[in-house]
Amino acid sequence: MNKPLSATGKTGVQHPTPNVQHPTSKGTSCGTFSAVSQLGRWALDVGRWMLKKSCRKSSNPFPSPSTLHPPPSTCPRAGFTLIEVLLTSLILGIGLTVLLASLSTCLRVMKLAREYEQVQWTLGLGELAYPDPIVTSTDVKADYTVEPDTSLCEGFTFERKVDEKTPEEEEKSKLYVVRTRVLWGEGSGDERPCEELVRYVWQRDK
Repeated sequence: MNKPLSATGKTGVQHPTPNVQHPTSKGTSCGTFSAVSQLGRWALDVGRWMLKKSCRKSSNPFPSPSTLHPPPSTCPRAGFTLIEVLLTSLILGIGLTVLLASLSTCLRVMKLAREYEQVQWTLGLGELAYPDPIVTSTDVKADYTVEPDTSLCEGFTFERKVDEKTPEEEEKSKLYVVRTRVLWGEGSGDERPCEELVRYVWQRDK
């Protein structure tokens, strides 16, 4: 039989109480472990992304040590050897010598052309200043001989000479050689460079 309930409402039957556990330090450690594992997974994802990016730039993302540090015998040279430098200097020297020789020749030709132009100008001035006789001369030496004249063009000398002939040659032939010359440059007499115009003049009898 069942026992009557007491006034206090207590009975002899014990009801089981729920086992409720409050958060302790063990729950805190579990939350920390979860956060660390999530951080690790994030770091792993970042590492994978960087690896894919490096693989796009290079077909070999993990080069071997021999590729990173090749032996000295296979390294590219940073300069020239002594033979290459000497050969280059020799070629440059030959080129400069040829260039200077060509330049010197060009300057010399230009100087000669300028002097020849001045000579032709002096010859024209001399012919105007000392014209030939209009009629045939009876004394070629006196009529055609011109003493050296330096007033026509600066640095140039105009003169005209008649070749000497012996009396026997004068009796045989009345043909005289007249030499018109323009001299310039340094020196004296026939040592100076000159431009000469030769012609033959006949002398009539007196």
